[in-house]
Amino acid sequence: MPSPKVPCPECGQPKSATARLCGPCGKGKYERTPEVRARASASQKGKPRPWQQGVPRPEVGKKIAAAWTPEKREAARLRGLAFADDPEWRAKVGLAGEANPNYQGKDASEYGPGFSRGMKKRLIAKRGGVCEVCGTTESLDVHHRDFAKTDHSEANLAVVCRACHKTLHLASSANT
Repeated sequence: MPSPKVPCPECGQPKSATARLCGPCGKGKYERTPEVRARASASQKGKPRPWQQGVPRPEVGKKIAAAWTPEKREAARLRGLAFADDPEWRAKVGLAGEANPNYQGKDASEYGPGFSRGMKKRLIAKRGGVCEVCGTTESLDVHHRDFAKTDHSEANLAVVCRACHKTLHLASSANT
């Protein structure tokens, strides 16, 4: 319910009962004191702010949904897959640590630029989802044949299960 209108003490124009002056009289005279700021902050605490949650207005959402036709969605998916298989693009966007624009202060990856979970999933799918050593389909990993985690070319990567991956690394450490 709107607050009742009362006359402004300076000009007599109607103002809300909670305001000290009407809009034109109060222009430039309002002072934000620490007390006013604290009251304003307390009054907003806990209230949802949909604009901070990325919730668009309903009519905008309808326009966006209408724009994404099945053909457009499929073209975007194929474009993403093409980028994902491009080693030059992966190296550019797969920068480790602070060089990556999405870096959030986490520990730098031990892998060189261009290696990602998505790349691992795509490689496993491309190779049939089976271990190249024993043929199992359980707990698959991607192994670097040269044991260096910087060369992510498909020729250097093997799909192996965790047991075979461990065996490969144990055999490598025994040879050194």
